[in-house]
Amino acid sequence: MNIGTAAAYYLAKKGFEVIMVSRTEENLEKIKAGLVKLGCNPELLSYVAADITTDDGISHLVDELPKDKNLYWVQSIGMGGGSYKVPNDNIYLPFEQISPELIAAEMNIVTATHRLMLKMVPIFRKQIAEGRKAKIVIITSMSGERGYHFGATHVAAKHAIVGYVKGIEKELRDEKIEIYDVRPGGVDTGMYDNPHTRKAVEEIGQRDKMW
Repeated sequence: MNIGTAAAYYLAKKGFEVIMVSRTEENLEKIKAGLVKLGCNPELLSYVAADITTDDGISHLVDELPKDKNLYWVQSIGMGGGSYKVPNDNIYLPFEQISPELIAAEMNIVTATHRLMLKMVPIFRKQIAEGRKAKIVIITSMSGERGYHFGATHVAAKHAIVGYVKGIEKELRDEKIEIYDVRPGGVDTGMYDNPHTRKAVEEIGQRDKMW
């Protein structure tokens, strides 16, 4: 269960309708089936398969959103919206092993967020004008606050998305659109089960004297 799936689980268990977004319908169907197994009401779970790193994908997503409901936006995107495969699934690399393509994929999260913002903010403005609320939560990382060994590209990307949110929040709040960035630390999503990642994280812990 990644952070986005966990957020969907929490909200559905609280009785909120959740529209999940990912690149492939197959992945979304598996996530929905897993959440139903965990006790979520299937009537509260729907999804839209869309590549939010492209204008066409975002337009498709917005077209599929319900027009008669108040929408909130919770975002948790990893590695360029799933568009890039890291060798051995390990993002913690000495800087000399980091390819420019990996940095571009990580930074693509900021671009994707901006693309979405351009389409979603008009929807939220309409909600505010009708006396309703509008809230955005961008899940980032504690890596957006601190550096550590083998973290050059990941830290840079998380600093970038945190900076984007901090840069835009005053403009949005002028219009009564609430926006927050949530910065979790290490979360047991299964990423750390990978032996390559586990070895790198153990060395980071020893070198930086951090958990």
